[in-house]
Amino acid sequence: MPSLRPLITPKWIENRIKKGWGSGTGMEYMPWLVIQDFASLGRAHRIRGWKHSRVHHLFSDLERNVFLCYQWPLSVIDIREQFPLLPFEETIAIAKEIGVRHPIDRRTKCPIVMTTDLLLTVQQGLQSIHCPRTVKYMKDVLKPRTLEKLEIERRYWLAPHRKLKLRIITEKYISQAFIKNMLWVHPYYWLTDLYPLTCQEVKKIASLLTELILNEELSLRRIALKCDRILRLEQGTGLAVIRYLLANRFWEVDMNIRIRTDAPLVLLRLSDSGQLNEKRFSA
Repeated sequence: MPSLRPLITPKWIENRIKKGWGSGTGMEYMPWLVIQDFASLGRAHRIRGWKHSRVHHLFSDLERNVFLCYQWPLSVIDIREQFPLLPFEETIAIAKEIGVRHPIDRRTKCPIVMTTDLLLTVQQGLQSIHCPRTVKYMKDVLKPRTLEKLEIERRYWLAPHRKLKLRIITEKYISQAFIKNMLWVHPYYWLTDLYPLTCQEVKKIASLLTELILNEELSLRRIALKCDRILRLEQGTGLAVIRYLLANRFWEVDMNIRIRTDAPLVLLRLSDSGQLNEKRFSA
């Protein structure tokens, strides 16, 4: 089967830059690489983000897991994946300086635009800072060619006009319980994910669920089923709203402890004043 990977040429790079790929912030950001650029990526993922409701393109399970880790902190206000190291003449110069081969398209021999897996924007007081993150499996980190490319990437971010420290994230930094919890709650962050329920219906269901969780010694699944029976809801509705409440921190739990539907939920606290904030029900 012929490869669907685009042929990299100087003209292709120029056109991509002109069209805005790799530029913008928030909802307007366009990653330099997207999943449809490649024929078969196996474990690639498209995920609608929480920060700006943009679809993110992640090229491995590990990239997805690291992305989910950075979805949770409120201090992370933007995540830009597949961020291009432009101008690419700069990475070419770095490769030449340290005596390593710059990545090229083997078909055209044209240097490719290198990318950093994730570029975070983090709020620190009144300032926002950028934090580049490269995602690698432990088995790949010490491969000689990987180290060469990482050194180009590291020096690019450390250049005097950036002064940013590149951090390598591997699977050893990831809590599997946290990832399992995030995968469970992540699809229910937005009110529209509970369609056709209306805002008022969700508030009514959430109020009953909160009363039950505080007063009944039942598993999470049985709490949800009891809510469905009392309000005559389609089975599964209560559990979907529970996932929404957890994703939006109306119910705060230790996300590093696995949430199990066959066990009672350990709540740390409810949202401020124990009330559901109308604004946070917006889509």
